[in-house]
Formats: sequence, structure tokens, C-alpha cells
Amino acid sequence: MKIGGTTATQWNAGVHVPWSQLKPGDLIFFAIDPKSPATIHHVVLNIDGKRYVHAPHTGSTVQVGTWTAKREAEYAGAVRPG
Repeated sequence: MKIGGTTATQWNAGVHVPWSQLKPGDLIFFAIDPKSPATIHHVVLNIDGKRYVHAPHTGSTVQVGTWTAKREAEYAGAVRPG
């Protein structure tokens, strides 16, 4: 399945799942205003609900990140590509 190359298309590329039902491979979105999908600025690939794979910025090396208070505050939702 193609999920698109922008956060907007990825946000709409599958089923939205609650935090409690996250599975490996789900996309997790972070936003300036978590209630507004228009402010999504970063998407990561869930590993296990505590760690995720992401590129911190364009051109950077892909890394494994962990949840921080900042990320929790920016959590906008998750999508399971279908």
C-alpha cells in the first residue's frame, strides 16, 4: 500500500488507532497543536510503544528514539496503514 510522502497523506492513509492498541509498524504523529492535524510536523514508526524509528530532520541518519515529555505533549495520534 502506498501511504504518500507527506504527513497529511500519511495521516489519512489508514485506520486511526488509540495509544492503547499500538502495534509495531504503526505511524505515530506529533503536532504543534495535537488537536489540529494541520499542525503535524513529524511522523515516526512505532517499535513497541516506548521506542520508535525516525529521521530527526531531513538528511539525517535514521535513529531509534524514545518517548520524552516533549513527545507526549505533541502526540496527535496514530495510524495503522491498511
